[in-house]
Amino acid sequence: MTSYKDENNNEVKHESIGVIDRILQGLSEKLGISRKFIIVFLVLIMLVNFPLAVLLVILSYFWIEHPGKFDSSFSSIIGYVKRLWSGESNKDDSKTNHTPDINEKIKIIEDRLSEIENK
Repeated sequence: MTSYKDENNNEVKHESIGVIDRILQGLSEKLGISRKFIIVFLVLIMLVNFPLAVLLVILSYFWIEHPGKFDSSFSSIIGYVKRLWSGESNKDDSKTNHTPDINEKIKIIEDRLSEIENK
């Protein structure tokens, strides 16, 4: 425990949380499982494949400290894998096949507005 004095000169005790504690707490909150299960899982991974366990801890730390960056990277990787499995090779082709052109959207909106005005 560390202590410091606040602006009113009162002593405030603060429990410092280490990196491992932050990783365990963050993973348990994000995954919705207990910390004990995460510890057991990491120990088992360390016994089977130590470099993989170190990589998982580093990725977990990055995920906890920078959630937006990791989530966007992860979703882009998932999208890439889905495109590979579906047989689409070019990313631009998949966008043009699934999303209508802006001119088509404008035409649809204009048609709807003209229908409303005619009523």
